[in-house]
Amino acid sequence: MSGEISFSGLTSGIDTASIVDQLVAVERIPIRLQEQKQDDLEAQRTKLQSLSSKISSFETNAKALSDLDDLNLFMGTSEDEDVFTVTTDGEDARPGTYEIEVLSVAQEDRNYSTSFGAGAIGVADGDTFELTIDGVTTTLTLEATDSLQDIADRLNSSDAAAWATVVGDGTGGGQLLISSEETGLSQRITFGGTAAATMGMTNTQLADDASVMVDNRVTVTSSTNTLEDIIEGVTIELKETGTTNLVVDPDNDALKTKLNGFVNTYNDLIKSINNEFAWTGEAKTSANLSGDSTLRSIQSTLFDAISGSISG
Repeated sequence: MSGEISFSGLTSGIDTASIVDQLVAVERIPIRLQEQKQDDLEAQRTKLQSLSSKISSFETNAKALSDLDDLNLFMGTSEDEDVFTVTTDGEDARPGTYEIEVLSVAQEDRNYSTSFGAGAIGVADGDTFELTIDGVTTTLTLEATDSLQDIADRLNSSDAAAWATVVGDGTGGGQLLISSEETGLSQRITFGGTAAATMGMTNTQLADDASVMVDNRVTVTSSTNTLEDIIEGVTIELKETGTTNLVVDPDNDALKTKLNGFVNTYNDLIKSINNEFAWTGEAKTSANLSGDSTLRSIQSTLFDAISGSISG
């Protein structure tokens, strides 16, 4: 014998197992209802999160069209990008064609030392090497063992507005290149100190300002090759000397992108809302939002905004 006892219908004729199962099922009804309610609420929450995201996206695109001035978008182009390139902020620029003659481009100051072999270059302990840039002098104190690389490292770790590197000759020696960090006439470097003669610095590129003439009438100078104040809303990046036209035209593609963004996000939002209210021939489930008054209000507000007339 297995030791198991079962009374289901054996002597009493009553199916007690079935009765117990039904009683348990009855007791679970409230639990199943709560589980179903939880599933419905989770489905509603997911729908509301999706709608919230679509509302935010529509709001962003609607705000992009909220100011008529924002629709006056313009794009600048250079007829020869080897001479200069152009960017615009899209809103402040105004249409027109301008002849731009680049007379000079801004450049940094570049200087090479005399050639030295590998190892120490022959300065004495305590010798000084001075660089003056825009009225500020930086003094490097050298040692007898200093090589070109040692001097470059001293300069690069200083506060001088310049950088240095060794251009090698393939045998361990070479020349020291010193360049100003910034462009512009004020960045020209002068050298001094007791080691200046030993270093024998020679200028190979003189720091200079950029200079351009607009429409053969207005000359503008700049310490950099980025010009932002010549034509409103336009930034010019100089590349080389030469003459070409800068053209500012309405940017229809940018306007089209804004309008498409508004239309697409509106349609996507309205479609999602309408799907909750649409009749498909079947009864709505509890997860449906057709009874949500807030959703009805959003739908009504959107319809009124799109179909209403504009003042003025």
